[in-house]
Amino acid sequence: MLTYDSTPQEHAMFMTAILLSQQYNMTVNGKQFAYRLEHSNGRDVIETLYRTCMAITENKIIGIVGPAYSSEARLLARLCNRAGFPVIGYSTTDPELSDRNAYQTFYRTIPSDIITAQALLKLFQKYDWNSTNIIYQDDNYGEGGLQAIKKAFTDEIKISQKIKYDLSTDHIDDLRSQLEESPSRIVIVWADENVTTKIIQLALEAGDILAPSFLWIFTALHSKMQLKDKQLIGMLLIRPVTPQIFNVSTNTTLLKDAIDIWKNYDNQSYPGDETKIDGYALYAFDSAWLLILGFQEFCQRNSNNCLSLVNTKHCFTTRLTNRDKLHQILKNISFLGVSGYVQFLENATDRLTRSGSHFIIDNLQPSKSNTNELYAEEVLKLNGSTSNLTRDSTTQWISTLNPIRWPAYSGAKQNHYASLKGSELRVKSFGGRGQTILLWLTSIYLVSLLTSSMTTYFIEKQKKPWIQSIEDLKMCGKLSCDRIGVVERSQHEEYVMQHLMNGNQMDYHRLKHQRECYAKLLNYHIDVAIADSSSAEYFTQTKQYCQLEVVGFPFGKTDFGIAVPKLWRYKQDLDNHIMKLKEEGEIDRLCSSESRRAHLSNNFNETIAHAIYSISVQDLKLFNEHAIEQNGVSTLHASGGISRVS
Repeated sequence: MLTYDSTPQEHAMFMTAILLSQQYNMTVNGKQFAYRLEHSNGRDVIETLYRTCMAITENKIIGIVGPAYSSEARLLARLCNRAGFPVIGYSTTDPELSDRNAYQTFYRTIPSDIITAQALLKLFQKYDWNSTNIIYQDDNYGEGGLQAIKKAFTDEIKISQKIKYDLSTDHIDDLRSQLEESPSRIVIVWADENVTTKIIQLALEAGDILAPSFLWIFTALHSKMQLKDKQLIGMLLIRPVTPQIFNVSTNTTLLKDAIDIWKNYDNQSYPGDETKIDGYALYAFDSAWLLILGFQEFCQRNSNNCLSLVNTKHCFTTRLTNRDKLHQILKNISFLGVSGYVQFLENATDRLTRSGSHFIIDNLQPSKSNTNELYAEEVLKLNGSTSNLTRDSTTQWISTLNPIRWPAYSGAKQNHYASLKGSELRVKSFGGRGQTILLWLTSIYLVSLLTSSMTTYFIEKQKKPWIQSIEDLKMCGKLSCDRIGVVERSQHEEYVMQHLMNGNQMDYHRLKHQRECYAKLLNYHIDVAIADSSSAEYFTQTKQYCQLEVVGFPFGKTDFGIAVPKLWRYKQDLDNHIMKLKEEGEIDRLCSSESRRAHLSNNFNETIAHAIYSISVQDLKLFNEHAIEQNGVSTLHASGGISRVS
């Protein structure tokens, strides 16, 4: 078997499982079980993959216990899907690893983060806390924990700040300011033991974000960490524990034999009392014992072809024969281990916990023997079925005989920190009452004044378009270039390039023709378009484009006309009459009239034809019908404008 470097207790219990199988004379193909230990730290998954490959090709391993980190377990489980090797996780809690379809050869003996998040929900419900901040490490374990918290808390508990710890730099950006700006004074730290130690050090260096200002809840804490700083007083640690803490059935005979071997093999790492054995160590033992029992039963059923490997030259080509039969046994296995009953769910990699989920809350308190040191006191415990560990279940945290020391109290211990309420103001003197009434009236006046001022401000602001003039589009200052529509190879494009972009090539939205800009605005492909003011005024008053508006002052003034024959005999008369129409305001009147009736017709050509006909019949009577038909003239004067979605 292959396992990975871990804590002394986890390592010791794994080894005792192998040695105990030898003592019980449990063999496969007449051979005793052996193991290989590899190092991993959770940071370099490629290095862990390389070491695993070496173990597969050199030692012909057939099963893996570990690794300790979810980020490594996800990769190795994918590799072992190909080879057929079983991978047993004793400390990997990432919820994604529960997917049986994705991780076909993976099993785990520890509850997933979903169960831990639900236990935290019960803690918040117990004290009526309604918000929290979360600090998480930026890897699969941390992000999986964050998602588990969000799934469990839903809308009942608000997550005010989600703060990421960067594993590559061992740093958190603006940790103090992020917490001080948050309305919540509770911090959940979702990180492994080593990262939690570094986060605590960053918090101590930042200052004033631990006790007494904030309550921190850790999901992991290094057992050898020196707890001396008073800013850590009152902090909480939630940890999963094994059933024997709650007097639930475990295999005491197996545990006793394992402890005897442990004492003989490595007495220094033994904690001195079986109740002090780390829960992860018990999970590590049961993980190894699961493989031992599974391999033994498989070989008893298939004595002729038991656990043989093919294509062993490289780890990626190695295959375990009869893998399906082996995993059918592991999926259906059931035994009483040192951490309780071991059995797996039908459609998941998670363990079926018959006796429920078991958690302890530790509280950091000053030591009774040395007030300069802190120790972890068990103050709350939870014992409930995983099927009932939801927001509406009756499973609750119950208090132990040890009171909780909350961060905000430096004196006597307090049991009900979360339920304390602030004092009420009671004014008794006549002068105080008068001053209170005056203050109350002043507050009402100030609130009314502020409300009216804000109302006026927002009304005025709402009247003004978000773009005031063509200058707002210079160098794409107020919006992205690709949101500005300009007709290709037009005078508008020339103006934009010279006056707005200063000759620089900008990636604005290129339109094929003028009318395309109105459709693109309505479809939100662009936010602003450059258009002729006359046509823009007309189109924005039609039913089809009434959602658009023209903003800004005219710019880029130009003249448009229709060419007439050289030395045309009516040219002088035409110029005189057009000048007369302009001086008398007839052209402006006709334009205004047509704009008012524009919404009655969606046919642009029909409306323009009516305008030209009005001018020719009413005021240009000197032209005969033939001249008008052959040499009809319309002179239009236009300027650029901006059109946008209102």
